[in-house]
Amino acid sequence: MLFLDGVGLGGDDPEVNPFARARTPHLDALAGGAWTAGFAGRDDARTLQALDTTFGVAGLPQSATGQAALLTGRDAVAAMGRPYGPWPGPTLARLLEAGGAFHDAVAAGGALLANGYPRRYLDALAAPDRARRRLRPPASVVAARAAGLALHDEDVVARGAAVVADLGFGDGTAPGVAPDVWARPLAALARDHALTYLDVWITDRVGHRADPKLATALVERVDAVIGALAARLDGVTLVVVSDHGNLEDAGSPRHTRAPVPLVALGPAAPAFAAARDLRDVLPALRRAWGLAPLPRAA
Repeated sequence: MLFLDGVGLGGDDPEVNPFARARTPHLDALAGGAWTAGFAGRDDARTLQALDTTFGVAGLPQSATGQAALLTGRDAVAAMGRPYGPWPGPTLARLLEAGGAFHDAVAAGGALLANGYPRRYLDALAAPDRARRRLRPPASVVAARAAGLALHDEDVVARGAAVVADLGFGDGTAPGVAPDVWARPLAALARDHALTYLDVWITDRVGHRADPKLATALVERVDAVIGALAARLDGVTLVVVSDHGNLEDAGSPRHTRAPVPLVALGPAAPAFAAARDLRDVLPALRRAWGLAPLPRAA
């Protein structure tokens, strides 16, 4: 699962939407056209859905509630009473710790949070509560730790057992790591786990910059990385999903209420055909793993 923070399905105006302006041959081939508001489709090896992120609540969707809904199948906005983020507080942490995608993947055959983190960050997470009170881990880290998963440092990245989550883009000012070189270790890791999850936040960070040139360059990197991953995942299902809109509107630094793309490519793609909002991703994963369905909860 390639989780791309802050990627919505916007309009087809290339002056506003970098997905309508960038060269994206791999994304276009997947969708049968541009990644814009008309995104949807299905065949035996591919499911494309536009997921609602608003849960019928006013205001702009936020990362903590969106990611908690994605990872737990629960209405995290209702749990908080409003969209909330970017990092989960105690209420959402309890929701994430109670169970979800990582817990279920462990039962289904293994789970990996594939991100590599700086050693100083991991040291801070391990520090006593008083020393780390200003450290606010994202939903993926809270959920992965609750499921007993290890977090990985730069040494693990160097061994190819984790990856840097910038998609090889760097800061966008110089050529980054070649897409295939970046994708190779992630594709290899995906063959060994029921769920290999990569939390990519650079898409949201660039979206907040409201820099059309930088956003277009990043969209083209997303396209190249997805193409490189899809070419290497023989027999493994690739899922690409987001939590809220942002990057698709390069004219604003704010989140958007746009739906987000869900792409499932590979043998388990039909399991995602019924997904309509972020809460539907975990049930789809459980179908793909052959686990019993969960009752829909608030």
